[in-house]
Amino acid sequence: MRLSNYNYDAGALLSRVRELFERDATLLGDVVIRSALARVPGSPIQHVLTRIDVLPKNTAVDELEVLDYGTILFVKEVTTKEVLLQRLGLLSEKRFQIAEHSLDSSGPGFHDTYAHSWNEYSHWPCTVFQISFEFAAADWALDVELALAPH
Repeated sequence: MRLSNYNYDAGALLSRVRELFERDATLLGDVVIRSALARVPGSPIQHVLTRIDVLPKNTAVDELEVLDYGTILFVKEVTTKEVLLQRLGLLSEKRFQIAEHSLDSSGPGFHDTYAHSWNEYSHWPCTVFQISFEFAAADWALDVELALAPH
């Protein structure tokens, strides 16, 4: 069993996530995206960190929540698996969408790892996808994490 995959492209990520969504369609529900964004003077809004959780079917969650602290913005949004797939599709264009904010990257990188049961994301085994999102205007990259587990 392969436990980790490295250095593939956005199309392969989208295909892998779509396959998992299809396989576990009866178990998976809405998607919660939690992001931190930074406002740096003189440059567009920048991505800091995102965690994406695909919840068990029929799990109730709150709606959109935005906490704006001036230089940092926290966004929690609830969406569907279809919208998440559309947003992951934007990675092939080196873009990602968080609420109404469109972010550009100099080049995302992809890695995923199989996580055993009782991991930090779920009681069930899952696949954790990590997407590094690098910026043309900065020398740093931060991760987007997406954990898929049949709860």
